[in-house]
Amino acid sequence: MVLGVKYCGGCNTHYDRTALVKRIQDDFPSIQIEYGDSSTDGIDLLLLVCGCPVRCIAEEAAEGSFEKWIISSQAEYPLLFQRLLSLLDSTGENHER
Repeated sequence: MVLGVKYCGGCNTHYDRTALVKRIQDDFPSIQIEYGDSSTDGIDLLLLVCGCPVRCIAEEAAEGSFEKWIISSQAEYPLLFQRLLSLLDSTGENHER
């Protein structure tokens, strides 16, 4: 599974956004992560990592047939975790390497 990650501009961050993405890497080592404005070809899910509840990056989100998920706090991680597990289960992939 390929997870695209795009960060907001970071003007008003309320938590460590890079630590959250690192947590995804630690929890799901089998997921390939593509950062920034790289090609969205082959992306299964685009994670828009917002630093605050304004979620301004949502307006700039890339268009495509992939699912988009917006996260703006550490408290939202359990929902994202469950979604990633579900996606991996649906593709038959293991969430471990």
